[in-house]
Amino acid sequence: MNLALAIAIVVVCTAVSVTLMLWVRRGAPDGSYFNDGDRAAGVFGVLATGFSVLLGFVVFLSFTSYDSARAGAEDEARITAQQVETVQLLPPAQVDTMSGELVCYARSVAGVQWTRMQNHTLGDDLNPWSEKLFDTLRTVNPQTPSQQAAYSKWLDERNDREDARSARIHGARGVIPAPLWFVLFFAAIVIVFFMLFFADSGERALVQAVLMGSVVALIVSMLLLLQFLNNPFHKGVGGLRPVAMQRAEKIIDQELADARIHVTPPCDAQGNPRYSTRVTGAKIKSSRRAVRIDQVTVNTIAVTVITRLTTPFSATKVGVGKLTRSMNIVSAERRCTPAHMSVSPLNRRTIAGRALISASSGQKSCAMRAIIGRSNIREPRKTSASATVVAIGCKK
Repeated sequence: MNLALAIAIVVVCTAVSVTLMLWVRRGAPDGSYFNDGDRAAGVFGVLATGFSVLLGFVVFLSFTSYDSARAGAEDEARITAQQVETVQLLPPAQVDTMSGELVCYARSVAGVQWTRMQNHTLGDDLNPWSEKLFDTLRTVNPQTPSQQAAYSKWLDERNDREDARSARIHGARGVIPAPLWFVLFFAAIVIVFFMLFFADSGERALVQAVLMGSVVALIVSMLLLLQFLNNPFHKGVGGLRPVAMQRAEKIIDQELADARIHVTPPCDAQGNPRYSTRVTGAKIKSSRRAVRIDQVTVNTIAVTVITRLTTPFSATKVGVGKLTRSMNIVSAERRCTPAHMSVSPLNRRTIAGRALISASSGQKSCAMRAIIGRSNIREPRKTSASATVVAIGCKK
């Protein structure tokens, strides 16, 4: 809550109550409306005590939630910085990716996530970088004992980080239910109404104004304190700020710089993704010049490359430094793949190729490139994808 707004609310409520007290005082009898002041004081004591006890318990509950949110934010920042250190011990293939995603997680907490907490729009949404970290973690395959120990430690730190995040978010939702707010406001109104019967025309107006104004100012201030503790994430005085996570970002940058590790986070300064990090299946359109086939897309990419010696291709009737226009296919290519038998030029255009530079390295047309990796036989089910890569060179 804004400090200026809180002061204005206290001043306005106090002024209204004092004005009401002085207005009631004009028609009040000498000595107040109560004939027995001791009995009235006893009743007022019961009202004030009940309100004070209830208010005290609620303040304690709100402060506990406020402190838990603050401690959760600090623990989350500390554990995030520790995870960056732990991830450096994992297999090298995932180190850079997970380091960048952890940096983006810290930026997101201190940026867009914190803003959503202040605006009460975060709800139960997860941090998107936490999901991406988990997806990347599923691809980690620790081999050495140190990698396995780091993997187990990273999982423990992830659980601790999520617990700290839950504590932080729990404080943003508020812990005071609506019925409790209703009881507090009802008790405050009853006390102010009861105070009006202490109006005394025989007493000076200043004393009557101080009597009512002090009570109302204290009650309103306590209710505003409850609202402050119940909503700790705000831009006003005393509101929780992402200081701990911002400090963790500096620590992470310093640690990576000292270790000479260059990481390019896939996000901006506020933690918003710069581009999609999900890898989709590639769609590769085949050349119409090369092979006439029904399928026009390839949904899988070979993950295994088998290296083996193959008979070099050679073109016929081609001089050094020239390309061939002939569609003659030598027998070596025909044994490599039958798909060459269906190759034909498009509108009598020349198919681009590579010049003959030696006896073992000849023309390599677009048709050859398009069909490298096609199988000649039917493979059994659940066969790992593979590709044959033709290496051009000289054998020693």
